[in-house]
Parts: sequence; structure tokens; C-alpha cells
Amino acid sequence: MENRQILSRRDGVAMFIAAGLGVGFGYLSILAGYGWLIAAGPYLVLVIPLVVTFLADQRKLLVWQACILSLVLYVLAYDSRLGWMGWSVTLKVAFVFWAIGTIFSSPVPASIFLRRFRGRSKYVAVTAAILFLAALWTVVWRATR
Repeated sequence: MENRQILSRRDGVAMFIAAGLGVGFGYLSILAGYGWLIAAGPYLVLVIPLVVTFLADQRKLLVWQACILSLVLYVLAYDSRLGWMGWSVTLKVAFVFWAIGTIFSSPVPASIFLRRFRGRSKYVAVTAAILFLAALWTVVWRATR
């Protein structure tokens, strides 16, 4: 019988660190009040790509999303202390935070993912990734209007 691990030890450590960093930067963002971008900006642009690049092993895209989802869950948990907002508002807040986190932290994880394609398929994959991010941005823009 084979010993198949879903996550390598290194990926497990990276997931744990990703979750801790997401909660930590979520806390710092809440403390910053309207200056949340001062805490969240470097997290999205610098910390997430560093965690994905240097800590994750085989599941880099999973670790990338763990960084973002832990931040989203912290924000939702913090917002829930204000009272129940309803499912539609909760889902909208979760989606917008996830989408913005995905868009702004995507260059490094996307380049890691797109590295495996060659030739014409690379152009197709890059075009699909750009269209996906543009569609995601459009949905965020419409959801926040």
C-alpha cells in the first residue's frame, strides 16, 4: 500500500504559516481603521508572494489561497461581532475581499502556474488568466457599486 500524502510536510508548514499571517495581517488591518491599506497592501503584494515562493512546495496555489482566505475569514469574524449582516451582505463582503486579495497578489502565483506551459498553449493560458482577472475585477466593481 502506498503512502500518499495530500500535503507534504513543507506544504503543511506553509499552510499553517499562511493561515497565521492572514489572521495577523487581518488584525493589523482592523487596527489601522481606514488606513487598512497600509497593513493589507504589503501583505497582498509582498508577503503572500514570498510565502508562496519560498515556503510552499508542491501546492503553491493552495497555499496562495490559504493566505487570502484566512484574511477573509478573520474580517468576517470581526464583522460578525457587530451583529448578523445577513447572508447576502456576508457573501458579498467575503467575495469582494477574496477577489481583491486574489487580484493584487496574483502576479507571482500566476507566473509560477504559467511557467509549465510552452509555445502556443502558454499564450492561451496567459490570455485566459488575464481574462479571468479582468472578469473578477468587473464583478467586484459591479458588486461594490
